[in-house]
Amino acid sequence: GLLSYSTDRVERSALLMTGHLGTFGMRSHWAAGMNELRLPVCNDCFDDIANNFQNNPTPTFANTVCPRACCDRWDMGSATASTVELPKYYPKNRSNPDTGHAPKFRTVFMEEVKPYRQHFDWLVEGVTFAYKNACSTNRSTMWFKQNVRDFLRSMGVNKEVQDNVCRAAAAFKANPNNSLQFIPQLWLLGIPMHRFINSPMHLLFHGIIKDIMDFCLAFARSFQKGEVFATFVNERLSELESLGLDWCKQLEVPRTYWQAENFLALARVMPAIFGLFFEGGYIPERGATASKSVQQMLNSLHVMISALMSPRLSKDADKIDSYIKVFLSCCHRASVKVYGPSNRKKLLWIGDGNGKSNFVSLLNLPDQIRHYGPVRWYYEGKNERHIQVIKPHLIRNMRSTETYFRSKLDLYFKTKHIELLKSRLEPKRIKRSEKDYCRYKSLVDLRQKFAEGTPLSASVIEFGALGTRIVIAFGGVNSMRFVTVSHDMPESSPEICGMPCAACRLCQSSFAVSREEMKRWSVHQCLLLPRKLKGVAFDQKYAIVYSDWDVLSRSNSKGEALLSYRLFSTDIMQDQLTLLAST
Repeated sequence: GLLSYSTDRVERSALLMTGHLGTFGMRSHWAAGMNELRLPVCNDCFDDIANNFQNNPTPTFANTVCPRACCDRWDMGSATASTVELPKYYPKNRSNPDTGHAPKFRTVFMEEVKPYRQHFDWLVEGVTFAYKNACSTNRSTMWFKQNVRDFLRSMGVNKEVQDNVCRAAAAFKANPNNSLQFIPQLWLLGIPMHRFINSPMHLLFHGIIKDIMDFCLAFARSFQKGEVFATFVNERLSELESLGLDWCKQLEVPRTYWQAENFLALARVMPAIFGLFFEGGYIPERGATASKSVQQMLNSLHVMISALMSPRLSKDADKIDSYIKVFLSCCHRASVKVYGPSNRKKLLWIGDGNGKSNFVSLLNLPDQIRHYGPVRWYYEGKNERHIQVIKPHLIRNMRSTETYFRSKLDLYFKTKHIELLKSRLEPKRIKRSEKDYCRYKSLVDLRQKFAEGTPLSASVIEFGALGTRIVIAFGGVNSMRFVTVSHDMPESSPEICGMPCAACRLCQSSFAVSREEMKRWSVHQCLLLPRKLKGVAFDQKYAIVYSDWDVLSRSNSKGEALLSYRLFSTDIMQDQLTLLAST
């Protein structure tokens, strides 16, 4: 049988024949309208949660309700979940006792549409019910095409199935012996719908990270700082790209030719680069509150992604559920501060008229983790290889003619054939091992980069009874040495967008080491990301991120990324002053 089927949202909607975006198809696997006034965590609830981050940086949302009964806390499945109005032609009060029972929460006596998690039996029941009512000859109760369409649309059924039901009913009325198939075969196979899982590559990296990038750039542009932002970000991304690390493959913005592994690499360092821009005085004073809301969003994004991808934390569905809801709340609050509370289409988690389903579909991940394990187990970004060959050629000129795509397919097969011939002709060629760390030219070169505040590549090696140490390698292949990095985290240590920054120092002594020893002793890799502010002398304060998604924590030891009490102590919603309400 089928264990799971991992796809992006577009392909999954087409395969399941369910609605894609629109009023009732925003969240994958759910038939639900988005009530932007009640679904997000309200300001009072968020303040209650954020005020406790110092004592409990991992808040709990499970089985909790708003004490003021004014929000759903992102829970669409609760008994009190908010509803949306019926579609215009929903068959209200068109009851026919001969057509059987209506599917759950989709009766003809409803006043509003309640969110409901789809399953195939429910969808089969719904289309059958619609078909029987459309076949009725009683004009006082029969359903017309628009009734069928709006009923099935409220169930999250796509237009193709709606058309099939209408066509089958019309054929039956013309000749009762006609029996056209209108139920998709996939719905009848007995496969649970939840086996068609959300692909982390598309949902998290091609989806969420990409949209947050675009939002940050648009925010900077609103102050005529778009080029300044791009230059600032690219200076740091190019420095990271020059390291050539396989676990952190950076590219510059704009995101031309970006693949999932590039978005993943950006997710590791986003607060320390994007956040440093918004913290560094580039945004005018009138945008300070909105800038703080964007920083909170970046901190919550990093914490959520780190928990989802961490080998240690990625099984904790309850913790991840809380982090997802904090992140969605921060997206909502940042959108309100930047664009104004009345502009629904500018809410980041809803999107413009085309919608953005990835944000609310994050709510599916905790249950998906409970059924299928951590999303990192089925992250396929490293194997995004076939598209890597042809994608650069497609992007340059996205034509849609048959001849054009035939030529690209021909190019793909020729390229792969040449690769196969090379592998046959050079069977003894040694494949380059993954580059986990950068080896600097000399100690002088390393100390200069350290003093200037350049992002640095380092390794964490095991020193036996002495524990682990962060070291940076330098020298030639056959004369490699390393120097130890000491770090101190006093109570007053600053942060970059919620990431603690330690006072770092390169030790005076260096030690000889071979490549084999370095590989054998290394337990993790890490990046030292400088807190280098505009107009301020660099004081060797670095945030440290590790290859397993941990960070250097406030305890001056390796630990999980946490929501920052300092950052969230600012109540960004204390006034309703907005910046771009006129746009």
